Amino acid sequence: MFKLLKNNKGMTITEIITALAVLGIISIPLMAVFSNSVLLTKMTGNQLEINAVMQIAKADVVQSVKNDVRLCDFSDPDKEIYLNPSRPTPDAIYAHVGNETAAFLELGTGNLTEKYKYKVRYEDMGAPDIVRLTIKLYTAQEKFLSELKIEVSSRDFQ
Repeated sequence: MFKLLKNNKGMTITEIITALAVLGIISIPLMAVFSNSVLLTKMTGNQLEINAVMQIAKADVVQSVKNDVRLCDFSDPDKEIYLNPSRPTPDAIYAHVGNETAAFLELGTGNLTEKYKYKVRYEDMGAPDIVRLTIKLYTAQEKFLSELKIEVSSRDFQ
């Protein structure tokens, strides 16, 4: 036993190559795990941002339908768009099922107004007091991202 400890020869080239090969075999899967986790983190962050923006758009649409709040056209913020169906002259969106706002709408709040825009599509008035709408979210370059179907009770209309 003491004879092995007193050996001062060092390591052979074969031992060094074997150690490097084992290290390489172990490190490749570890690097793949770390790169996948970075990609997954980025995708999750993007999806969280899209979900947050969709909730802002939903709040804007519900306020417009229930309280007759004006929505802004993405390309012309001075243009007024209203979604309250009980308005004396409701937007043409309610003329036919499947109609959607002609213009893209701007998010009402937040620092993401330049990055995202949305359209609202009229689905139907299934029950006499329910308006069904679909909100379609797009990037500023008009790439479709997501959609959300909502129902707003007309009992709440002012």
